[in-house]
Amino acid sequence: MQQECIPQAALGMDIICQAKSGMGKTAVFVLAVLQQLPKEIPEGQVDTLVLCHTRELAYQICQEFLRFSKYLPEVKVKVFFGGIAIEQHRKLLQTEVPNIVVGTPGRVLALINEKKLKLDGLKRFVLDECDQMLEKLDMRRDVQQIFKQTPHEKQVMMFSATLSKEIRPVCRKFTQHVRTHNRTFFSLLPSATTRLIAPNLLGDEFQAWLDSLSSSTSVGRDCAPPYPRRSGSPHFFLFVFLFFFL
Repeated sequence: MQQECIPQAALGMDIICQAKSGMGKTAVFVLAVLQQLPKEIPEGQVDTLVLCHTRELAYQICQEFLRFSKYLPEVKVKVFFGGIAIEQHRKLLQTEVPNIVVGTPGRVLALINEKKLKLDGLKRFVLDECDQMLEKLDMRRDVQQIFKQTPHEKQVMMFSATLSKEIRPVCRKFTQHVRTHNRTFFSLLPSATTRLIAPNLLGDEFQAWLDSLSSSTSVGRDCAPPYPRRSGSPHFFLFVFLFFFL
C-alpha cells in the first residue's frame, strides 16, 4: 500500500486509500506532507490540516508528525481536540501559528468560527478514518463546513480501513479527477504547486522520474521507477510461495 500511495501523494495527487489497519496509512500522509513542505515555510500560515474522529487518534497522529520531523526544526505541529479548555487553544494560536494542524472536527470548526484558526493558505487537507467521520451526519456536517473554509486548489487525501458503498460517493465529492486502482484511488493530475524539495534523499534518477510524472496527464504502467528489477528465477519464487503457503 505504501509503495503505491507514497509516490502519488508526494506528487500532490488527491488520494482515497482503503487498507487494513496496521499497514501504515498514517506514514503515507505524514511523509507526503513533510516532503512537500517548502524550504521556507511562511510564518503564520497553516499548510496542512489533518482531521480525525477521536482525540486519541489525533494525539497519535501528532506524535507521528513530531517523530518524523525530528530533524526539521522549522516544522511546527500542534493538535487541537475537545476535553481541553478552548482558551488554551486560543492563546496557543495567538502566540504561534503551526504549519501542520491535527485535530477533531468539532474543536477545529469552533476555532475557525472564532477567527482564531485561518485556513486561507491551506495546501493539504487530510481525513484519517474518513468513514468514521462521514458516516455520522453531525460530524460530516462539521467536516463539510471546515472544507468550505479552505481554498479550492489543494491536495485532498482520505484514508480508511473500511469504505462502504454509501460512503465512497461522498468521499469522491471532496476530491478531483479520481480513478480506481484496486482498493486505492488516485487523482489523474498532480497539484501545480507540488515538487519534492529534497531530491538528494531519494536520488536524482528518482527525482527525474517524479518530474516526468508531473508533466504527464496520466499515470500508467509505462511510468516505472528507475530501479533495477530484482534478479532471481521466477521458478524459485514460485517454489518459495508453494512451500510456505500450501
